[in-house]
Amino acid sequence: MPPLPFSELKRLTPPFANAADEKGAFQYWKDQTVEAKMEATARLTREHYRELGIDADKPMEKTLIRRTVPWASKESN
Repeated sequence: MPPLPFSELKRLTPPFANAADEKGAFQYWKDQTVEAKMEATARLTREHYRELGIDADKPMEKTLIRRTVPWASKESN
């Protein structure tokens, strides 16, 4: 099945215009494979970020560092 255009994907996500649209969207997503749902979610997320002016493909400038503290160790009570 070819991927839906972005406007159609967006129509199949909340908020819905009415109960009939919600029912149609529910049926559409119910019939999709997990892979198709994941791909559609990734597309929706990337397009949303683009609308906000965020380049999702650009490497992050920040890094995540985990700092351990003595009171968080399993051995301490």
